[in-house]
Amino acid sequence: MAFDAAVSSFSGRQQLYERYYSGDPVRLAGTLYGLYNKETYTDRVVTMLDELEAHHPPPVEGEG
Repeated sequence: MAFDAAVSSFSGRQQLYERYYSGDPVRLAGTLYGLYNKETYTDRVVTMLDELEAHHPPPVEGEG
């Protein structure tokens, strides 16, 4: 019985069945990522970068 659960062809089929039971995991992850509201977080990053740029302007070419 342990052999069947660990290394037999039955166990391989069972693992594949469980992995793909609710659909392709890569496609599901992509869909969930697309549905997730990222605007709040991207706005925070943009604000942080704007503040950093205001305090530390980029160097002007030719100086230095």
